[in-house]
Amino acid sequence: MSIHSKKESSKDLSERLFFHDIINLTHGLLLFLSHKKAIARGIESHEIPALEKEIKTLQLMLKDHYRLKHKNLNDCSEWLPLKEIKPALTGLLETYLGQKHIAYTIAYKHENEAQLVYLPVFYRIMNNIIKNMSEAKVHEAQIELIFENGSLLIETKNTISGPSTRSLEGLGLESIRLLAFENGGRFSHEIVNQLWCNHIRLPLKEADIQIKNWQTKKTA
Repeated sequence: MSIHSKKESSKDLSERLFFHDIINLTHGLLLFLSHKKAIARGIESHEIPALEKEIKTLQLMLKDHYRLKHKNLNDCSEWLPLKEIKPALTGLLETYLGQKHIAYTIAYKHENEAQLVYLPVFYRIMNNIIKNMSEAKVHEAQIELIFENGSLLIETKNTISGPSTRSLEGLGLESIRLLAFENGGRFSHEIVNQLWCNHIRLPLKEADIQIKNWQTKKTA
């Protein structure tokens, strides 16, 4: 059990971590706008779809967390096809790593592209991981997404500078841990040969019945 969960009720902790993640997401949007301002360039037409997706993802996070419905969200799917993961992550990678000239690679190993990942949880986790890399001022980052046996395995590695002083109880890591656990997955991290390594496994959806199973886990 973490230091945060000892001091807070599970509901209070969930609310604090959700607040943390929403601020992270809006921070990413502000970084994008700040970069545009710094280079004295406006938002181009081809960039608008990515901004629209970012806002829709924020809406889905709110819908997922509060378990409420809204007429404007009826046509928004909470499930992301595996074939759309790469474009979904492009904005995060460029905003947090590309603009800081941090070298990164991302690899995909598909087993069944027809499977789906639960977008609100996946995006919150990836936003925390990539933002942590950026703030740690890493020199290089690697992300590998492996789809196997009905699960998504997220393996990340990034360099660390000198002795690691990174907190093992940071809110970003706590959020990843709780999101994975509540949704039937798991999370661990370690330092190997001066590389910070994250290991996350999340279930994938193949049939409508799995949506009910997922939601049952979240409300249990």
